[in-house]
Amino acid sequence: MAKPAFDAIMKGDLAALKKHPLWDKQSRRRNPLVFSRLQEYESNFMLLAATDGGHTDIAKFLLDEVKVPVDQANRSGETALHRAAYRGRAEILIYLIQKGADIERLKVPEQTTNPDAFLGSALFFAALRGKLNCVRVLLRHGAKITLTPGDDHFQTFSDEIKQEFLTVMKL
Repeated sequence: MAKPAFDAIMKGDLAALKKHPLWDKQSRRRNPLVFSRLQEYESNFMLLAATDGGHTDIAKFLLDEVKVPVDQANRSGETALHRAAYRGRAEILIYLIQKGADIERLKVPEQTTNPDAFLGSALFFAALRGKLNCVRVLLRHGAKITLTPGDDHFQTFSDEIKQEFLTVMKL
């Protein structure tokens, strides 16, 4: 059912996405429970896909019109904010923050038996990937630096990111 919607997202085609039956009021009235669950389940994946693709207009549609919860996480614990930071999607990152995304939320998988499961904040993922534009956006909006220069992860960041962190730490 969602393939045409995902295809529209991958192409960045908002008009085609809006024609999907998930958003059609008549279809929702026929079977409200099914559409409610489908919309909730699939809309989060759609928001993550829109964020991955850098499709700000689609992300805004999903947040504003479909009412996808801004901090809804997938099973890996990722929210759209984590993805935007990781992918360097500063425009979407700013919009998510404006919509109330929790900039300190950690990526925590629902269930894991792996003690080394990868956890981290949006700031951590932006820094790890060298997305200086997103690091700056997050810091401007109050993200806290929890690493120190002696931390192993800190050493993996690019020189630009390290300098940005050190500058903020001195303030």
